[in-house]
Amino acid sequence: MLKESDKKVFKILKIFVCIICLIILTRILQNLIYSASLVTCLESKPGDTYNFGNALAINDNYIAIGDPEANRVTIYSYDDLKGNWSRTREIYPPKNSVINKVGNGFGYSLALNQNQLIIGAYSEPKPSYFDDSDEMQNNEFANNYHGAVYSLLLGKDSDNPLKEIAMPQPKMLAGYAVTMFNNKIALGTGTEIAFNTRTGQILIVNPTTLQIETTISPPNSEKKFADFDLVIDGNNKSLLIGSRGLSQRGGALLVDQAGKIEEISSVRDPIHLSLIAGSSVALTNDLIAVGSSAYGGDGNTMLLRRTMKKRSLPEVIPFGGSLDATGSYVLVSTGKEIGMPTLTFQLIHMLVKLEHNRVKIVSKIRWQWNPDFKFKAKGIIHNDQLLLSHKGKAVLLSMKYLPRNYVINRSFCKVK
Repeated sequence: MLKESDKKVFKILKIFVCIICLIILTRILQNLIYSASLVTCLESKPGDTYNFGNALAINDNYIAIGDPEANRVTIYSYDDLKGNWSRTREIYPPKNSVINKVGNGFGYSLALNQNQLIIGAYSEPKPSYFDDSDEMQNNEFANNYHGAVYSLLLGKDSDNPLKEIAMPQPKMLAGYAVTMFNNKIALGTGTEIAFNTRTGQILIVNPTTLQIETTISPPNSEKKFADFDLVIDGNNKSLLIGSRGLSQRGGALLVDQAGKIEEISSVRDPIHLSLIAGSSVALTNDLIAVGSSAYGGDGNTMLLRRTMKKRSLPEVIPFGGSLDATGSYVLVSTGKEIGMPTLTFQLIHMLVKLEHNRVKIVSKIRWQWNPDFKFKAKGIIHNDQLLLSHKGKAVLLSMKYLPRNYVINRSFCKVK
């Protein structure tokens, strides 16, 4: 016979187990309900490669997805009557362009300015073991670096031509990074000065005339700003430039509308001493985010609150990769390149919010099918939606009621 005290303990345990089961069931139902109503998988086609989603851009009317391996950009348009996104067109490089002759690189970077789409094209030499075909071996253009930036007006008139932004020097490489800054186009450019070494600049371009109006150069020519043109993000007030060569620990440079440059120093990680800041950046009027990385893709993200009086102490997220931000929200998408698939659901995206200089994890997002970290993940925030891509798939998630731990169900996107 059980004692009365034992019965009470047993009853309490039963209640505790029931509560745990109820919490687990609630979370499962929450994911199922959320998935059924607030997830959109963007249509893909057999011609899309695993690099579909290497670059993303979105506004209220258009979604642009770069697939540099397929040498094209796919456009999705929003239908107000149907209330959904549909794949409406594909954009390719001009027929006589070098990027078209190379066969890859178009859509490496993207930016939307209302109905104006800025397309960065960038390709690197491919060693023979990547593609041993006769066509690749005989392609003289594939053995060098190439880059360009184009402007295209989207709309009902699909005959609008691609217009290339002319570089001030013929050997300038562009297309790796583009953004909007102070309602103008900002793009990174680099010039080779020696083997595996180049100087970088940021060009500010009039979006209407496509003429270069301003050039932003490194503040100190004695420092090795070899990557000054590779990582940028902008808004109407500021431009943030990531530079791993800024110091021994790397960092970033903040440029205002008047051209004043402020150095954003990185925070030393006492555990991962090999991390160098400036591999990714994002900014809003509310915060600055600077990503650090090391060989293999391990990294972290430093967040700084922007205030009128003084800069806050930084918060560090132990997760790094590509960055995007809006308001107080920051989206981190992994930049790991492990090269080996895994059967576990690895963390791919993390959405956080900076609240009173404290980081709150809003959601940790995984993909249900085997992730392959040879293909970096990307993600951007628009209004209350997340546009995410990984391994050739792209989805839209609503931030409203997004579970703290969420797995993108493979049933929403057909696996290649």
